[in-house]
This record gives sequence, structure tokens and C-alpha cells, in this order.
Amino acid sequence: MEQTIASQTAPKPARLSWIQRSSVRTKLTVVTLAFAGVIAAALGVMEMSLKISNGVRAYVRGEGLWSRGQKDAALALEHYVRSRNEGDYADALKRLTVNFGDRQAREQMSRPDMDYDLAFAGFVQGQNDPADIPDMIFLFRNFGWLSYLREAIDTWRAGDAAIDQMLEDAKVLHEAVRHGAAEADIEALLAALRVDNERAAVLEVHFSETLSDGARFVHSVSRIGGAVLLVLLLALGVLVARRIAAQLRAGIDALQRGTARVAVGDLRGGIEVTSGDELGQLAEAFNDMIEQRRLAEASLEQRLAFETLITRLSSGITALTTAQADEGINRALADIGRFAQVDRSYVFLYDEAIARVTCSHEWCAPGIEPQIRSLQNLRVADYPWVEQRILGGEVVHVPRVADLPPEAIAERNEWQAESIRSILLIPMRSGDAVRGYVGFDSVRSEKSWPQESSDLLRIFGEIVANTLARVKAEHTLQVRNESLAATVQELERSNAELEEFAYVASHDLKTPLRGINGFVQLLRKRMADKLDTQSREYIDLTLASVDQLQNLISGLLELSRVGKGRRAAATEVGLVLASVEAQMAPLVAERNVTLTHDPLPTVLVAPLELHQLLQNLIGNAIKFQPGPNPRVHVGAMRDGGGGWKFSVRDHGIGIRPEHQAKIFQLFQRLNPIESYEGSGIGLTICRKIVQGHGGRIWVESEAGEGATFYFTLPA
Repeated sequence: MEQTIASQTAPKPARLSWIQRSSVRTKLTVVTLAFAGVIAAALGVMEMSLKISNGVRAYVRGEGLWSRGQKDAALALEHYVRSRNEGDYADALKRLTVNFGDRQAREQMSRPDMDYDLAFAGFVQGQNDPADIPDMIFLFRNFGWLSYLREAIDTWRAGDAAIDQMLEDAKVLHEAVRHGAAEADIEALLAALRVDNERAAVLEVHFSETLSDGARFVHSVSRIGGAVLLVLLLALGVLVARRIAAQLRAGIDALQRGTARVAVGDLRGGIEVTSGDELGQLAEAFNDMIEQRRLAEASLEQRLAFETLITRLSSGITALTTAQADEGINRALADIGRFAQVDRSYVFLYDEAIARVTCSHEWCAPGIEPQIRSLQNLRVADYPWVEQRILGGEVVHVPRVADLPPEAIAERNEWQAESIRSILLIPMRSGDAVRGYVGFDSVRSEKSWPQESSDLLRIFGEIVANTLARVKAEHTLQVRNESLAATVQELERSNAELEEFAYVASHDLKTPLRGINGFVQLLRKRMADKLDTQSREYIDLTLASVDQLQNLISGLLELSRVGKGRRAAATEVGLVLASVEAQMAPLVAERNVTLTHDPLPTVLVAPLELHQLLQNLIGNAIKFQPGPNPRVHVGAMRDGGGGWKFSVRDHGIGIRPEHQAKIFQLFQRLNPIESYEGSGIGLTICRKIVQGHGGRIWVESEAGEGATFYFTLPA
């Protein structure tokens, strides 16, 4: 099959041009750069034309300034001759600074190592616009070699020579005037100056004409050259773009033809590879895909059949009951073993400590000797190479046992003793732990398992592990339920006996207490005239202790009755609170208590127990406000679980944070009985009532700042 595929696959070209080898991105970049170059060239030509035009315009304007300086100097000298004023002579020399500045610029620009700053400063001295000076320097330096511009520069140089001669004649004239020379001599010197001025004027006109001719020539050449350059660059860009587009089109057409054939199921041949770019790579990948598909079709049906088998077996194992588990796992091992054509399949399970491993299930092909009896309670430490990999969740695939590494000597000896030539071990995971492994042995021949089979068998192994864990958990749960039922029965019997004992004990204890109380009071009455102060104090303490003990017994009896025969019903808390307030009316009136409350809901609770709960909490709130006019507020709000959170707030002595947990314990008191009476059982009863309804009770307080008791009840 592989040879057929190779002969039908389109060959890759032996040699590819650089365009064919380039990526699509590179090709598109080349096209973009080509047209960007055309645009850049056009912009460059335009920029150069503007700089030339501006430079010529600036030189013409500068020539006018140069001419005006020279003419103004000549007029100032004639005026000096008439006025004999030294200021007029100085003004003439000042007029020539424009010419001297331009000379400085020309001389610097003519040097190979031009000092740009000096040239710029010279043009500034020549009164040229600083914005035009860069273009003037650009024109001189880059186009001074042209005949027109070279002639203009020579004329400029001759004009500077004429200015030098004019300056020399001016100095001679100045000396003649200063020393009182004859008028004829002075007129002769003025005539010479006029000649110098006329010669400079002629040179100025020639400079302007030559510079204009040169500018027109440069403009013509730049326009024609720029147009030719743009046409060439544009033609080159179009040529490159067309060639690249043709390459891309060829690759796309080949891909379209190939995909159209594959879409109708025609896998003969391949796609022609026309380039080395992404399209060519895609074509090669497409050809590889066709080849891989040809190779995969041979094993696809077997893989689908194996998946179907694993799915069926996994579904069956999942539905097994505890009694069916062992038989079902053995059937599954047999089905997989026959399908995979192995000689033995089995399950090994670790003990709780993962110190021992035992073969729990095994299937053997006809003629293969079972090994399950000899594979019981094996030490994990005896096979470190394989067990380390299994416990790490790794599939152990050994196509040839004889090729195991030296560190697996124990495993090789054991497997060869069992005549195993190839082996596959699949970890069985349940949750995050490896519970054991499923194994497959090939005894008659060497065998290799594909990765897909290992992946499917992993799923099977996890299902077996979860099934065995479920069977074990169900058995453990059954044992625990039986034990729990016996414990609950015994606890119910013990609670009944305890309640009976509490009732009898409290009833029987009250009789002697009443006797003690009666006899002590009788003694105090009959012996009143014979008792001293200390004896009367002892009798009072005895009677107080009897009363306290009676309260404790009554509290214990009340505590034992909480929850007995409890019947929760929808109860309006407002009505219960009104009943409590009515019952406590004498105390409320005596202490002038102010009792307020929020709007109160209806909750699912035993009404009598809610009455007892509110009575205890409100009674404590009044009791622990020793001052006048106690205030108590009962609040209610929804809690986060859908029930109600109630609060009973007072403004009394408060409770330190370190004591807030123990006040709900039996017989726990924070204050001496001489200060605040009580049995230490009331809050314990409150906690039992609240917890019996599935709620919780707690307190928030600081010493001296009052206390707020919270409890929750179901809605």
C-alpha cells in the first residue's frame, strides 16, 4: 500500500526559483516594497525638484541683495567725496558686508571638507532667508558640476574679484581725500570706481542668466529622468507582482483540484507542488494526509471494533451489582483477550499500604496455564522497576521481555519463568490513586500494542478500578450501616434510661430537700430566741443552698425534657413573644422594663420550646441589667441559608470574649450567685432547643457594653 501511495503522489520540483522558494508573506512583502519604491522614487524626484527650484529662486534673490550692496557702496563713496564725512566712508564699507558674507559661503561650499556652519553663517551675513539656505547649499554642492552652474559659480567668483578691486580703489580714494589730493585726481579715482561698479553689474546680469539657464536644464533633466525612472520602477513592480500572482494562482489551482478530488473520495495521485511557500507546504501536507489516510484505513475498522467492545464492556461493568462484579470482570477480560489475540489477561490489586499486590482476576487462552494461584500477596518491593512506573500512572509496554534493561532483572526473571514474551500493563486509577493494574501477556509470540489501544485500555482499567472500589465501598457501607443501626438502637435505649433516671432522681431528690427545708425553718422558728447571729446566718445559708439545689434539680429535669415529643409546626414568633411578655409581666412592671421588637416572622419550630427559649434569653437580659429601666430588643432578619436569624439585645454588664463560648455549657456561671441568681442551666437549655431545630446560637459582647444573643431557626 505504501508503494502505491508513493507512485500516485505528485513529485516535488527538483529546483525552485527564489520566488517559488519564498513564503507568501515574503512574496507579498516584495510586491509591497516594489510599489513602495515607485512611490518613494516619485516623492524623491518631486522633493529634489522643489529643492532645486527653491535654491535657484534663493540665489536669484541673493544676487539682487549682492547687487544692491555693491551699488549702495558705490553711491556712498561718491557721497563721501562730496561730504568729506568719514561716516559716509564707513557706511560704504558696511554696504559691502553683504558681498563678503556671500563670498564666505561660496568659499566654504567649494571646499571638499565644507564647514556647514560657516557656509550657513556667510549666507546669513549676505541677508539671505535662513529657510532657503539649506536648498542653496544643496544646489551648489550637488549640481555645481553642471556646465551652467559651473559657469555661474565662475561668474560669482569674478564678481567677488570685482568687489575686491572696488574695495582697493575705495581705499585709495579714501587716502586721497584724507590727504587733500587735487580734485582732478579724486575725479579720476571716482571714474575708476564707476568702472568697477559697471563691471560688477555686467557680471551680476551674466550670473542671473546663466543660473536661470542651468535651472531650466536641471528641471528638464530631472523631469525626464524622473519619468523614465518611475516608468522603469513601475514596470518592474508590475512584472514582479504578475509573476508572484501567477505562482500563487498555480498553487491555489493545484490545491483546489486536489481538494475537489478528495471531496468525492478520489485518493489517487496527489497535489502538484509548484512552490516552496506556504501553499507548497500545504500541498505537501495534503499529500502526507492522503498517504496517512490510506495507511489508517486498514486499521480503522479494527480500532472502531475495539472501541465498541471497550464501550460495551465498560457499560456492562458499570451496571454490575456487588454479587455480579467478579464474574462480570472475568467475562470482560476474556472478551478483550480474545479480541486482542493475547494469551492471558488479568487484574492485580494493591493492598491499602501498597506494600503487597495480588492477582484477583485472570483469563487464559486455551492451552495456557493459569498463574493466579502463584500470584497472591506478592511484595511490591520485589519488583521495583515495574511497580514504580505503574504507581506513577505510566503504561508499561514491553514488546520483547528479553530486551528489558538490567535494572528490571527481577521482572525479566519472573516473566520469563511464566513464559511471557511480550506484556502490557495498564494502571487502574480510581480518583487520584492507582488501585492496581490490568495486564495482557503474549506467550506464544511477541506482540506490540498501538498507542490507541493503550488509551482505550486505560479507560477500561479506570472503570474496573472504580467498580472494584464501589463494590468495596458498598460492602464497607453495609457493615457500617449494620453497626450504626445497632449503635443507634443502643443509644436510644440508653437515652430512655437516662431520661427516666433524671426524672426519678429529680423527683426523689426533691422530697428530702423539702424535708430539710421544712426542718431548718422549723428550727429557726422555735429556736429564734436562743440563736445567736452566727447561728441565724448559718440557717439562712442552709436555706439558700437548699433553694439553689432545688433550682438545679428543676433545671436538670427541664433539660432532660427538651426535645421529648417535639412537634415542629409553623409558629408565629410575635404571638409567642406576646405570651412570654404576659408571663413575665410582674417582673417587667417591677423593673420598669422596656421590651421592643422588630416585625417577627413565622418559623417552623415547636411552640413551647420557642416560648422557653425566648423566656430564658429575655429573663437573662433583664437580670444582667442591674440599673434602672432595663431595655431589651428582639430582632429578626433573613440569614443566608433561607432561614431566620433572631437576636436578643440588652444594655447590661456584657460578657468578655474569652468567656463567651463556655456560658452555654452546663453549670457554667461567670458571676457569684450572691450577685446574680441562677442555676447555670438556662443557656444550656437554649442551646439544646436551637440545635434540636437545626440552628445555632452564639453571643457577641464586650464587657460593660451589653450583650446580643443570636440564634437561627428554619423558615
